[in-house]
Amino acid sequence: MGERAEIRTPPATVTPVQILLERAEIVQVVDSVADAIDAHEWSYLRSLFMDEVEVDHASLNGGETSIVKANVLVGEWRKTLTGFDATQHVVTNHAVRISKDAATCSAYVNATHYLPNYMGSDSWTSGSRTDYGLVRTRQGWKVRSTRLDMLWAEGNRQLFGLAQRRFEEGLTGETDVW
Repeated sequence: MGERAEIRTPPATVTPVQILLERAEIVQVVDSVADAIDAHEWSYLRSLFMDEVEVDHASLNGGETSIVKANVLVGEWRKTLTGFDATQHVVTNHAVRISKDAATCSAYVNATHYLPNYMGSDSWTSGSRTDYGLVRTRQGWKVRSTRLDMLWAEGNRQLFGLAQRRFEEGLTGETDVW
């Protein structure tokens, strides 16, 4: 998939402290994905991914697993999520597995999207289990895959269309030049 991971080789003997540091780095990357989305830091968000990402969000949007350019993925999120007045993605219960230069981090994500409107509820909230695949690079851990399994959702799903229209009409006050 696109960008070649330049491996940052771990020491031959890995200590428990090193394992905890690696786990902390991986959790930080996963949490940073949510933080960057909510802060509309699109350039930073892009830096957290490999050039190509395997994406399976079928339980949210339908479709099938696909390999997409990270620029395209972040650009689509930007078009949809910038139009909300606020979003909050809370990531919890990280389960990390590390195998040499690859890792997985499974976590629960509670995502709230807020946009006052005339079409019903002002929010849409969902709970999911998201699996992140990561690879170790010279720049640190980067996301190479995401798989989202929706567990529940409530509220006004039509907000996504309204938010995207706000973005397209330039009504968002977007400041991060992408």
